[in-house]
Amino acid sequence: MPTYTIIKIKENMNLEKVVERIKERGCFEHTPDDPKWPKNEKLFAKWIPLEEEPMITKFETGIGTNEEVVQASVEIQRPRQVWTDSQKKLLPLEKRINITQTDVIFFENGGSCYVAVQGSARSQQVNRTKRDLLEPSELIDWEEGKRTESVGLPSEYRIDPDMFYWLYYLYLEKKGEIPSNPPMRILELSGYRGTSLEDTQYYKSRGDRVAKLLPTLAFLYGNDDLKSLRFTLNTNSEQIELELHHDGSFELVSYAGKYASVEANYKEAAQLLLVYKDIIPRLKDAYENDKDKRNWNENVRDQFNANIGRIIIERIKETLPSLEETGS
Repeated sequence: MPTYTIIKIKENMNLEKVVERIKERGCFEHTPDDPKWPKNEKLFAKWIPLEEEPMITKFETGIGTNEEVVQASVEIQRPRQVWTDSQKKLLPLEKRINITQTDVIFFENGGSCYVAVQGSARSQQVNRTKRDLLEPSELIDWEEGKRTESVGLPSEYRIDPDMFYWLYYLYLEKKGEIPSNPPMRILELSGYRGTSLEDTQYYKSRGDRVAKLLPTLAFLYGNDDLKSLRFTLNTNSEQIELELHHDGSFELVSYAGKYASVEANYKEAAQLLLVYKDIIPRLKDAYENDKDKRNWNENVRDQFNANIGRIIIERIKETLPSLEETGS
C-alpha cells in the first residue's frame, strides 16, 4: 500500500457536503492566458469519482462493522515552463504539460472530516491536490504564510518524536508490550528516519536487525529527533507492518488480518481506516496514559538512554578482539 497523507477538511463539513462540493466544483481550468497557447487545448484540474458520479459508498470491513467513504482520483494538468523547441516551434501538447495523478479517500472520524491523499506530505501529488483542488473547492482552510506541505495537517494525527522513542523503549525493555486495551505488541522494529546535527539518518532492513545495529543505538543515544519509525504490530489477530511519520502520514508495508477479506474496491480504504481510526489513536492514547502514570517521562528516558550507552560499550568491547585479530 502506498504512502498516504491525512488532511483535515473544514469545520462543519461531512461526507454529504464533500460530495456536493465535488459535484459543484469538480473541474478548474488552468489553461495559460497566453496568445501563443492554442485556444482549443484546455488544461484542467479535476476530480474523477470512483463511480459514475461522486457518492458516499458503504462497505463491510471484515470484522462485522460498516464504514462510509468517498473515493476519487485526481488529475491535474499544468503547463511546463518551456513550450517551444530550439527552433521556437510549439512542442506537442504532451511535452508542454505536466500531469499529476493520485487517489484520495474522504472519511469521517470523531465528528471531523478528513481526506487521505496518496503521496508523502511533501510530494507534488499532495501539494498540487491541496492547491489546485482542495482549496478552490473550499474544502480546506489555507492559513496565510504557511508552507504548502504543512497546510491542513491535523494536530490530532501528528506524532511527537518522543513517542517514537517511547515505542523503541517498549520494544527494547518491555518485550514490545504496549499498554492498550485490546492488547498491542511490537513484534519487530525494522527501520527509522531521524535528523541528527550532521545529516539525515535512515536505516531499514528485513526483520528487526536494525533495532540492534550500533548506528541505531548510537542515534538513539544522541537523543536526536526521530521523524519516522517502521515497525510490525500485532493486535486483535491483525498483523501490520507500518512506517509511521511524524506528520501523520504512513505507509502500510504489509498486512495480514480480517480486513484483507474486504471487497477489492474498498480494501485499501478499509486498511487506511484501520490505521487512522484505530491504530494511531490507540498508540497515542497509550503514550499519553504512560506519561500520565509516569511510566514514561524525562527520568525514564534518561535511564533508557543510559542503558543504551552501556549496550554500546559492551558491543564495542565484544567487537574489539576480532578487530585486533584482523589488524595483526
